[in-house]
Amino acid sequence: VSTQSTWGNPWGRFEWQGDWSDFDEKWTEELRNQFNLVENLEDGVFCMSIKDFAEFFEGITVCQIHENYLFKSERINQPKVMKKMVISEPTNLYLTISQKDLRYYAIEDDYHYSYFRILVAQCTPQGLKFIAGDYQQERDLTLKMDLEPGEYLILIEVVWLQESNQSFVLAFYANSLPQIENLELDYQCAVRNIIKDVVLNHSDKYKRVKADYAQNGIIDVDRYNGFSFGLLYLSLIHI
Repeated sequence: VSTQSTWGNPWGRFEWQGDWSDFDEKWTEELRNQFNLVENLEDGVFCMSIKDFAEFFEGITVCQIHENYLFKSERINQPKVMKKMVISEPTNLYLTISQKDLRYYAIEDDYHYSYFRILVAQCTPQGLKFIAGDYQQERDLTLKMDLEPGEYLILIEVVWLQESNQSFVLAFYANSLPQIENLELDYQCAVRNIIKDVVLNHSDKYKRVKADYAQNGIIDVDRYNGFSFGLLYLSLIHI
């Protein structure tokens, strides 16, 4: 017994040529009719076994499409970026960072995806409130957020692992597009304040270690250390 799945090449050309491909002898006339398989049609749609799919494909990307959503993007050539984002109405936002795909390079080019960190925080009278963040070495990094009206900070940092291409695309896809502007503020200070909020208010999701200073007679300081978003931190907080 073999389990098959049907896939499509979005470029509309080139198909799988192994087991259960269009020309494979495993297809009987009965099976072709059952699956409505059209032979010799170079349409990018093909069948393959789950076993072969797991062996030859390294991942699946889901494309989120919403009716009446809007899209905008910009190319960025800096390793550190801070932006202010103004949300004017309740917004479901997909915020995506994309770098150039590996397929554009030959193996000998030694091209690797670079590490990206992204942090999003809301600006409040009490300080920066952590909303979302991630740290990955992938072609695409996406944050999906439900945001209330207000002002937010977006902090992006990249560690380039190659010199052939040092740019990326920042994209916004939402029911209502935000206003975006560049900021020239203290980047590291903003990161520290966001991590502080993570430590104090999001310990259920992001692991931390709390040191017990009371046994040493220090009763007004809490010490936390942990690793979040590619950052190793040590935080001393007066209580």
